[in-house]
Amino acid sequence: MRQAFQEGIAWGECKNKLFILINQEVAEARDRYNTLLEHPDDVATELDKGAKRARARAQPFIAEIKQKIGIG
Repeated sequence: MRQAFQEGIAWGECKNKLFILINQEVAEARDRYNTLLEHPDDVATELDKGAKRARARAQPFIAEIKQKIGIG
């Protein structure tokens, strides 16, 4: 790019090259994002699984806290 600037690259051409580079860099993440958007039920299922695991791990800790403060 430095060479292109020294040779007088136009800003419009520079922006186009930057767009192409960024587009290539984010293509995989964008494809994964679009796949997730196409399957909202799968996303909700995975979030529910994570919530259940988090609750299961937190439950003993919460019970201990409640016991120590005298409300459980």
